[in-house]
Amino acid sequence: MAMVECTWGRAVTALIRGESQSDEVKAKLRQAALPHLVLAARWSNLAGDAALLVSCIGYFLEVSGPFLHSAATREKNFGPATRIMQEFISATSHGTSRETMSDADWTLIVNTYLTILAVHKDRQDWVQGLQCCNEACEIIP
Repeated sequence: MAMVECTWGRAVTALIRGESQSDEVKAKLRQAALPHLVLAARWSNLAGDAALLVSCIGYFLEVSGPFLHSAATREKNFGPATRIMQEFISATSHGTSRETMSDADWTLIVNTYLTILAVHKDRQDWVQGLQCCNEACEIIP
């Protein structure tokens, strides 16, 4: 199921055609792909497939990258980013080995946390931002 959802998310973003589409259509396609990537992360966690989970996180960052330029568009990524990180936290607390992760994998985790922290900063929600920092410090080596 994880592979199916990840492929579905990738297929939706494959419909983006560059200059021939409006920015609104591109944004809607990217937004439509995010729930599939969240589900892929969920199924990866349930299957105990850490490599696929990290792959979902990487693809999430790739898809959501264009949303990171303003507070309004970062807000759209907040829910999916937090759900994906919850899956990662759950996976690491249920036996997924952190030692097998590469530096590139950890860079993806850090960048996802930075996405979440940017929204807390935009909201001026310093308490939640601090909790997010504490959570990240417990997970990231």
